[in-house]
Amino acid sequence: MASRSIERIKNSKDTNQEDVFKRLFMKPSSDKATLDEVTRVEDGIGAFTKTNDRAASDVRIYCDDDSFGNGGRWQPVPDIKKRKKGVPLNSQRTRGKDQEFYDPINGIRMTNPDSMGCKDLDQNNQQYTAAETFKTLSKDTKYSGENPKRSSITICKITTDEKIKSLGDLPTEKDISKLKNLDAFDSMASLVMLHEFTHTTEYMKVDHNYMWNDIQKLGAKEALENADSFAYFGLLAKLADRKFILSKDSAKATSGELENDANYIQKRRRRRSLGGLLNERLHPRALVELVGKMG
Repeated sequence: MASRSIERIKNSKDTNQEDVFKRLFMKPSSDKATLDEVTRVEDGIGAFTKTNDRAASDVRIYCDDDSFGNGGRWQPVPDIKKRKKGVPLNSQRTRGKDQEFYDPINGIRMTNPDSMGCKDLDQNNQQYTAAETFKTLSKDTKYSGENPKRSSITICKITTDEKIKSLGDLPTEKDISKLKNLDAFDSMASLVMLHEFTHTTEYMKVDHNYMWNDIQKLGAKEALENADSFAYFGLLAKLADRKFILSKDSAKATSGELENDANYIQKRRRRRSLGGLLNERLHPRALVELVGKMG
């Protein structure tokens, strides 16, 4: 998905992907600085491969729905005896309000004490987070042998429970036709994963806006910083492989409508997709360790 977007944008005949580029990054691909940054991110993520060396890996991916407490991955940060007057011990604080947690395996801290990651609830008492990336590192010297650019990603239950995890789960043209608007793909695991990979230490993208309609409203600077802009750029490249492209009608394209084009450009390199990796390994309690920047 990620690398495919770059293959398409570098093909001068791929006019639809050029339109997508302009809508998402607010400049044409002829703008070298913009294209260089999009290429760095998408091709870098596309080069991730599996490794069995956890300590050296750049990204550690968990599907444990952010488990806390006894037996969980997230544990309370140990109490610090020397602290400012009036500041309570961490063990005396309230989980989800001001208690701080860390992952003792990877030496990564949960940044916001008032967040429970995947366990955060909306006004209807329902979980709403699809995934979350963590990259604040512990300063404890016992983690000196770990990759100093490491990040961890939690894929939440909302995403692991989704029936459609990648475009490969839509085997026929008819299946995709039922999801003609881009918003229908928002919870697809491969899109969620591409979004999260852009948050990792190597790329440091942020969340200015989410979803198709709102990411088109960003200025050029913010668009190049925005995680969902890169995610949708990759998604539309893969949809084009299935002969579905952004509508050629400008108003419909703005609203995220797709159209089927049986003759659209199909040439591509043979390369394993992120979707294939997800279909193979995305399941509850699984851990996938990846290391990127190959070659």
